[in-house]
Amino acid sequence: MSRLRRILHPTDFSRASSAAFKRAVGMAKADRAMYERLAAQDAEQRLVEVTTLDISERVNEHLRTVTGRARSGSPSMLRFPLDLGLPWTPEVIDYWRRVGNQIGAEAQAPKAPAIGRQLAVRAVRIRPDVVMRVVPRDFNVVTERWNGAPFDLIIATNVLVYYDTLDQSLALANIEAMLRPGGILLSNDALLELPVSGMRSLGYLTVSYSTPGDNGDHIVWYRRG
Repeated sequence: MSRLRRILHPTDFSRASSAAFKRAVGMAKADRAMYERLAAQDAEQRLVEVTTLDISERVNEHLRTVTGRARSGSPSMLRFPLDLGLPWTPEVIDYWRRVGNQIGAEAQAPKAPAIGRQLAVRAVRIRPDVVMRVVPRDFNVVTERWNGAPFDLIIATNVLVYYDTLDQSLALANIEAMLRPGGILLSNDALLELPVSGMRSLGYLTVSYSTPGDNGDHIVWYRRG
């Protein structure tokens, strides 16, 4: 019997913005094989569960509303803006064109807002059965201890950068406890690896989002021993 694949994504500081979109590209390139393996198993067994953590009640309430609508059969709409004035790499353009296709269907995009930039907007209607597998939780990764089941994968991009070294160390200790043995943390922050910690970096990948390559991220992946 296959076990449940559990993925955690902290939503704090990870809003639907160009920065968050660019980091998603980096994560996909950093460990594409793992994502494809999880997606293939999910397509066969429907056993992927995503938990989001945020300290913002506004964000958590929005996610609870969306998942509640999904239980009544209503899909959720995601919109992906792309600034056409920036020299994106071909990989970013390709990702933008296909993101969401595995969990939904292309929809009519709204007219781009008049904000002084030329934008292209894609819209994807996410299936209710996918939305219902998202579980929002009010949780502070620095000060609280997780008492639920362990996760296979934790994604924390543009989150830990806002903490000082002490808070990062506390967060990493909590993340270690939240992961199953062999579980993976993906981050775009290089974290202090204390001798008492079982979390160790496996490597990193530098990802450029535009040309010249001064706009990008260092995607680091850590594994719990």
